[in-house]
Amino acid sequence: MAYVSSARVDPQAFGSVVLGFRVDKAAAVLPATGLQTLFTVTGGRVLCTLMIGEVSTVFDGTVNSLNVQADPTGAGAAGDLCAATVCTSDAVGTLYVVNGIQAALLGTQKEGGTEVPTHITARSLGGFILPAGIVTLQTSATDTTGATKWFMYYVPLDDGATVA
Repeated sequence: MAYVSSARVDPQAFGSVVLGFRVDKAAAVLPATGLQTLFTVTGGRVLCTLMIGEVSTVFDGTVNSLNVQADPTGAGAAGDLCAATVCTSDAVGTLYVVNGIQAALLGTQKEGGTEVPTHITARSLGGFILPAGIVTLQTSATDTTGATKWFMYYVPLDDGATVA
């Protein structure tokens, strides 16, 4: 049996082998009661194996909710990839996981009444299919300071399918 030291394993390469290709969305201030494009899927369908957002600048306390949607190019209407999740005073480091289930909240927001921003439960490692189109972040109010950054792992299902 071969021993592999964690000091020699490139985490990006390991993630690519297990979860697919990784795409990062730089930190951006939340959209003002509207939509913000997170990812663009082109060339066909992809299997999203993991999508995570992280609060990078503390939210200002405005009563607000986040929702992630997929809006296909061409046929079909935009659809929710999660339920609207209250994010009113989320702290830096709070993590959100998108399960691809319309009724599921974005990851772990509160646990036993206490905010737990340091971990999430990634139950959706089976993934969900995204058609060509855009993945957007929607807010219900204007937060003047809050910002998030996002990343997604995906596997192309159609020849030439990519995510940017």
